[in-house]
Amino acid sequence: MTVSGATLIEMRTIRRRDDWYPFSGRTGGTQTRTWAWDGAAGMAATPWVQQQPPQAPGVVLWLPRVPDPLNGAPPVALFQVANRIVCAIDDDSLVRVRCTHVGNAPAVTVTSGPGRPVRICRSATRKCALAEVPAAEQPVPVLHARQSVIVGLFTCRAGPGASAVRCTLASGRGFTLGSHGARRLG
Repeated sequence: MTVSGATLIEMRTIRRRDDWYPFSGRTGGTQTRTWAWDGAAGMAATPWVQQQPPQAPGVVLWLPRVPDPLNGAPPVALFQVANRIVCAIDDDSLVRVRCTHVGNAPAVTVTSGPGRPVRICRSATRKCALAEVPAAEQPVPVLHARQSVIVGLFTCRAGPGASAVRCTLASGRGFTLGSHGARRLG
């Protein structure tokens, strides 16, 4: 709540049922209403008004570039796709997305960030820094088919069969990674 003269402004964030975390990444937008003293009956509230529109259907995590004031955490996310792909998005100090696909072939890691070229690294050919999940972060949320995660500058979406992930910046530059291998976009 904020005070503006003789009125109080109440704001609430809207969570969807499939949001990943209870205190961050609310994808339903925000609503506000105003409370005012009417002089006779006391405080009266206006109806709720949508201030920030909701994210597109399928977005399960939305962490804006500015750290969330409720939990003060920087925009960082870890997730996996189809138990074969692990992704780490850091939009705080490193500003990058790194995804690793492990399967029957050597692991493939793709790293991307603004102002940097997309880097594809196959662990059989050279030493790669893999996207790993620290033990303290277990279990990691799973991105299912056609679901998206938006963290700062990055949007990652699981493919229709949930066996691949596509991570891009707003410019469309980024990559796809899955059992088919890795491919640069933009």
